[in-house]
Amino acid sequence: MSQGFYNRRKDSVMKVDRHHDPVIELESRLLSELDFIAQQLRGKITHNVYGNSEGKQSKVITIEYDVRDKK
Repeated sequence: MSQGFYNRRKDSVMKVDRHHDPVIELESRLLSELDFIAQQLRGKITHNVYGNSEGKQSKVITIEYDVRDKK
């Protein structure tokens, strides 16, 4: 094989985006879908982050819909 073949391969090395996080991208897409679902239900969506004194942290999503006043 010619030397030119190897030179071309070095130029086409794939670069890694160190700032791209597929987990964050997936979470964002799923949250958008939940927002859409809440709209379709004519509801209200809330996002909360909770933490305790032991350092545990969690995210909670609530969709409230079909709210009626009791008469």
